[in-house]
Amino acid sequence: MLARIGHFPPSAIVVVMVPLLFESGFDKNCASVIAVVAPEEMRLRRVQARDGGSEADVRARMRAQLPEGEYERRADLIVRNDGDERALEREVDAAWSALRRTSV
Repeated sequence: MLARIGHFPPSAIVVVMVPLLFESGFDKNCASVIAVVAPEEMRLRRVQARDGGSEADVRARMRAQLPEGEYERRADLIVRNDGDERALEREVDAAWSALRRTSV
């Protein structure tokens, strides 16, 4: 991954989705970190709908991750994904604008 990122010019904004960013230590390779957060019950329903797993399996996966508050504490930007797709688009647009301002 780092080799692929290295092919971009230094001025480029490269977005990498890393499911276990802090747990893996990959955050140390990032100039900025964006955390996408949603309430636990909403995440549970979404994962069950997407993957078809049982509630117990999904909750076990969630327990293996850092608490959501830890992601919010460590991230430079927060994208709240607790509404509809239009609300998420606004959150992503705001985060992208913030990234562009800080990368200049």
